[in-house]
Amino acid sequence: MIVAMYDITGIQEYVFSSTKLRENLGASIIVQRIFTDFFSEHTEARVVYIGGGNAMVEYDDRDRYREATCGLSREFVRRTGGALRFAAHAEERRGSFQDVRKRLVDGLNARKNRLSGSVPLMGIAITRECPYDGWPAVTMEGGAGLSYPAWCKRQEDPDVYFRETRRLLDDDLAASGCEFPSELDKLGQVREEQNYIAVVHIDGNNMGRAINEALSGISQYEEAARAMKRLSSDIDAAYTGAFTSLVRELERGQSGRTLPIRPIILSGDDVTFVSRGDLGLKLAADFLCDVSDRTVEAAGKALRLSACAGVAIVKSHFPFSRAYGLAEELCQSAKRKAKVHAERSGAPDVGSWLDFHIVQGGILSDIGRIRSQHYQVRGMPGARDMSTADGTLKYRQYHLLGRPWRVCGPGPAEYDWNELLRSADIFRDSWPANRIKQLRNSLIGIPSERDLLMEEIRSRGYALPDFPGKEHDNLFFENHPELAGTTPYFDAIEILDFHPGTSMKGGLHAD
Repeated sequence: MIVAMYDITGIQEYVFSSTKLRENLGASIIVQRIFTDFFSEHTEARVVYIGGGNAMVEYDDRDRYREATCGLSREFVRRTGGALRFAAHAEERRGSFQDVRKRLVDGLNARKNRLSGSVPLMGIAITRECPYDGWPAVTMEGGAGLSYPAWCKRQEDPDVYFRETRRLLDDDLAASGCEFPSELDKLGQVREEQNYIAVVHIDGNNMGRAINEALSGISQYEEAARAMKRLSSDIDAAYTGAFTSLVRELERGQSGRTLPIRPIILSGDDVTFVSRGDLGLKLAADFLCDVSDRTVEAAGKALRLSACAGVAIVKSHFPFSRAYGLAEELCQSAKRKAKVHAERSGAPDVGSWLDFHIVQGGILSDIGRIRSQHYQVRGMPGARDMSTADGTLKYRQYHLLGRPWRVCGPGPAEYDWNELLRSADIFRDSWPANRIKQLRNSLIGIPSERDLLMEEIRSRGYALPDFPGKEHDNLFFENHPELAGTTPYFDAIEILDFHPGTSMKGGLHAD
């Protein structure tokens, strides 16, 4: 008996290499379906599980493994033009399921490290370049040349994908006639006002370690394989269910047919969707809370789920691939802070955290460079970086940012997302918009001018919102062991236009 593991490499680069949303969605559909479509037609392959861009499959012998793997390679070329690849490794089925799986993962990682990057033949003197991914064009559509990978992505029907996603909903809600928007401009933005969308990327926390721990007590291979298959299916159902809950809630409050949300990737604990700009933060937080309330069972053990989210809020016509890249960076930032905080506090669960960024211009570098250049205060001592006890994992802090924020899970209140929302509500309800703008601008200005502004604001009876762990009426934490030199108020002001219930008439981002 031969057991093989397959893993798709470069998924994000493949999905978001194009600047066209239609191709991004088509690529996502291919990634989600290519293993399932192929192995469902090959009875010699017995699928243990498929999920998150990888698959574990059993064969009677190595010849059948080689034959199926060669066929899978041809399928990847046929459906992606060589733009998407996979790595494969096979082992004899000896020992426990956990031993076999570990050998497969180790072998697969070694193969991926040795995998040489294939470079396609790019343009020569007589070829036209595809404007969407830079590959040589092989066909024409709408007056533009399309590469073979771009053409393949466009053959996937988004309407079929959306109809399948709609079937996740209850029949009475599905009969309401609401539908996902076909274009980003149709998410419900008001053109006369700020025209923003939110790209939300969510990824589960420590899923590999949780799975290994859950299966550690099962000695029989067949029993562990069945448990793994059920667990993979249950995790997928939990994350799909959380997204479904968002859609149900939006449908209940929807006046028109078009929903202000559109799914891009729903693959196990890897989720990406796009929404109207002012809904992104709330939808991401609601999703995290929903997932954190769910458990999946493995070998009689209940696994509580958690995840982190990155929310990139950009103008509607900002390049989508760059917006997704930013959302992914923000998600990794949230994961890093979650892990550092859990290790420092001794919390058994890292919790679910959220990071966000609002893009005002068109030029975008990596998030670390942006924050170093624009979210530090001149003349102030540097905010203390957070790190694990052994120093192997660090999280850099910035004067003006409290983000990432803990949406749910154990921990002190000064990291709590709801405390940030409460502060934003106080600003909205108690402060005039011009004073809030002055405070925002003063935070990045000269300290002496900021002090004069605060004296004037206090003299007119305006008080800063109280915040846990911070000295009363101070703009910055001063004596906090972790947050000294940082302020929560810039984040609170930033979200005023981008969270339902905290938005202000006229908007703070209009100037």
